[in-house]
Amino acid sequence: MKNHIVAFIDLLGFSTAVCRAKSDYENNNLLELLKAYTKLNNHGTFNEIFPAKDGNVNYQIAPAFTAVSDSIIISYSISTGNENIDNPHFHLNQLMRLISWIAAQALKKGFLIRGGISKGEMYHKNEIFFGKAYIEAYNLESKCANYPRVLISNKMIEYNSKNNDRPLFIEDTDGMYRLNYLPEMIFNNSEKMGYGLSSQALKAQIKEYENIINKNIAPILPSKEPLLPEKEMGKWKWFSHQFNLARDYWYNHKNSHIFFQDN
Repeated sequence: MKNHIVAFIDLLGFSTAVCRAKSDYENNNLLELLKAYTKLNNHGTFNEIFPAKDGNVNYQIAPAFTAVSDSIIISYSISTGNENIDNPHFHLNQLMRLISWIAAQALKKGFLIRGGISKGEMYHKNEIFFGKAYIEAYNLESKCANYPRVLISNKMIEYNSKNNDRPLFIEDTDGMYRLNYLPEMIFNNSEKMGYGLSSQALKAQIKEYENIINKNIAPILPSKEPLLPEKEMGKWKWFSHQFNLARDYWYNHKNSHIFFQDN
């Protein structure tokens, strides 16, 4: 087996939503989300090497992708033999783009994601996957993550140790590292992966996300039943706090006028 970077992503609350669905509308809403993820097989110009404007070449590679009910497995081979591709910066930025897009699709349907990312031996082809890297990524999600975050294994921290151009990982208060995908999710086009947005469209997208989050953490009147169980509400509150931090960072960024100027 070859070395891979693998991400295991879970849609929080999806199974519960399936069991609670009582109408065709609710079932179709869930189906639309799963259909959106099938686009991961078709996004971008994967597997092609094409010239850049400066005379260099740009590289993109196709990840192996498998969706099983409410879980998604993504892996990249890091043993291609091409030094332009077999490096942490390349793979992690590709993975960041994919996971931020997955998170955006989930949020728009009222779901959060949680996951784990690891590195090591794995086989992943034609919907068949197994290996130590997958097991570690799965365990990070199922046993350690708790909140809607995507945890990073120690092997991935070491693999990325020389990649300091931007904070891909964030250390949490429990000492675990997570993928810093929220800025990418907030400010990139949720419909067309890898594409930017106009100022007006960006404002509308942020407002849409805020409305969804606020709906799930809105104060509950004493006479009303809570919209979500306390445990689920805690996940949304955690996510809301992290979303606001990421949004405000970019609001206050030195180049924020580029994104938020009036059209």
